[in-house]
Amino acid sequence: MLSLTILFRVAGEGAARLFLNVYLDDALQVPTAQIGLLAATGQLLAVPAALVVPILAARWGNGYIYMFGTLGMAASLIPLALIPHWSAAGLGYTSLIALASITRPAIAVYQMEIVSPAWRPAMAAATTMALGLSWGLVALGGGYMITALGYQSFFLMGGGLSAAGALLFWGYFRIPRAESTQRHPLDQAK
Repeated sequence: MLSLTILFRVAGEGAARLFLNVYLDDALQVPTAQIGLLAATGQLLAVPAALVVPILAARWGNGYIYMFGTLGMAASLIPLALIPHWSAAGLGYTSLIALASITRPAIAVYQMEIVSPAWRPAMAAATTMALGLSWGLVALGGGYMITALGYQSFFLMGGGLSAAGALLFWGYFRIPRAESTQRHPLDQAK
């Protein structure tokens, strides 16, 4: 179930990471140097965002960070989809990248906490497979979807899938289950 939630979450991230530069160039005619600046800004903001994860985890727990961060990622795709301007695309993209750098370590710790040590390699393999599969499907289907339905529909689809992943995560992991080695899967804060 965790792999499925990751498959959905990564669809939104993949939509932005794989097609933002194409969108800015093709649809908005943004100069190449400006596209590079927006991409670099997103990557630079990811560094301090990732560094706040331990503070957030101590306060709210990794499960909640992952769930709300994923919802934030979904919301970050709305400006890309609905406001055809480079500044809106840049804001959405940098927000998404910062939130991705928060959710990634949170889910890595979370997935290791909910299974016994003997199952951790299998858990890591399953979630890595979901991540790669999602990137591949978004890359493969994105070009076809953009050609048929446009960038707006594509970015909304990515946001919708990420939101579905967050809701699926909440729906499944909010109730303690036998596979969990902790007291409550979403309540990992100390």
